[in-house]
Amino acid sequence: MVGTVKPDVLTYKTADPSSWASDDVMRPRWMTSWDNSKAALKERFGYSDAELAKYEGLEKKDQLNALYMMHLSRQFETACNQAYMQGNIRGFMHLDNGQEAVPALVWDSIKQGDKKYSYYREHTHALASGVKAGPIMAELFGKIDGTCKGAGGSMHIFDPDTNFQGGWALVSEQLPYAAGAARSILLDRLRDAEKFKNDDRISVVFIGEGGSQNGRMAETLNAAAKEGLPLLIIVIDNGRAINTFTGDVAANQDVYLQGQHYGVPGIKVDGCDMDGVLKAGRAVTDYVRTKGPAILQVHTFRFNGHSPADPEHERGRKQEKSWAREKADPIAIFESELIERKIATREELDEIKARANKECKDSVKFANDSPAPPAGLAKELEFPDPPDTDYNLKEAPKVHFFLLSFSYSTQQETSWWHQEATVAIFPTKASAHRSRRHGEGRLIAGVGRKWGGKRERERGNLCSCVRVCAR
Repeated sequence: MVGTVKPDVLTYKTADPSSWASDDVMRPRWMTSWDNSKAALKERFGYSDAELAKYEGLEKKDQLNALYMMHLSRQFETACNQAYMQGNIRGFMHLDNGQEAVPALVWDSIKQGDKKYSYYREHTHALASGVKAGPIMAELFGKIDGTCKGAGGSMHIFDPDTNFQGGWALVSEQLPYAAGAARSILLDRLRDAEKFKNDDRISVVFIGEGGSQNGRMAETLNAAAKEGLPLLIIVIDNGRAINTFTGDVAANQDVYLQGQHYGVPGIKVDGCDMDGVLKAGRAVTDYVRTKGPAILQVHTFRFNGHSPADPEHERGRKQEKSWAREKADPIAIFESELIERKIATREELDEIKARANKECKDSVKFANDSPAPPAGLAKELEFPDPPDTDYNLKEAPKVHFFLLSFSYSTQQETSWWHQEATVAIFPTKASAHRSRRHGEGRLIAGVGRKWGGKRERERGNLCSCVRVCAR
């Protein structure tokens, strides 16, 4: 990384301090701009003015497509909330209202071949990745036509056709898997350079700014930097770690700067400025496709609680939501800018919203019409064999590898402690036995020796029973 310059930040506070009481919030908007982002891209990502010039213009169709995805995301989540209250959706569910900048940039910059790993608030990420709205809604309804036959539910949307590798329910657990996917892309290119000579796939992982405080983030950044992985980390910064105000628990909420130690560049954008989000999204994504890992932090506001069951009694949350809906709604702000710049008319925008509404209603009908999973699905998922399989007659699985292990005893004062350890793995039983014979007479794992079946005390330890086990 070249430097650590941060974009200038303004707030929504007015110039008159006497009016602050009415518009003061715990977490104001991150008022940055495309000009600020360009400076950061030059400083941290190494872009030149000439290279950044190609990101200056956004075609009308691209902006309207982004708006369509934003409307579809908002309508879909609202429909999910209604279905939850009606009892059609059960269990855990987490909604994305107010954070539509993220699916819009995914729709604009991420390709179907890219591998995507999200967290438990992933409905809109799946939509933006190309997963059809009907199967997503059916999955939430627990129906057979869902993306996982109704067995995954809200937090586990999965679609191999679009390389959407699911929502992951445990905080931050998606990070190392996404790094592994990025490494598999590099291995593909090494394994068959001719076939993958034009391969520009990347791995994309979504995480909140609260989850980014987890130790997996440091491990993932280290691995990504060490191997130059094509990994894009999208940090969705809504200021809340579940219900906790992130500032109460995080010493530094600028997650995009976490990569400095590893040489991974990062940038933070205002999720209410769609012009800046789309341009920066394209530039950062292209960087990952050609050079290596990067962090893109999107400052957003979540309009809903952590889940529909959330009473939202925590400090300042109700006031913050009310303020955000009025002054930090990315859809309303984007539409106003499109009209002000004469890019689109109100009639065009209304038509886009109507199309999104229809697709959303169709997804609810699809979910309602989908049959419930058959009773045998549970057994099929637990035991992936035909339902009439007699396991008493089924042959045991073939051995895939062999373990060379030993047990040893250690004298501690007046007691003996008995343990067992595995020292090597072999593809065949013969190779394991050859190593066993070769190991006799040698120090094994530093705890003892075995001489032709005779035990020898070695530094208070006894090593015995060297054996080969199938697994």
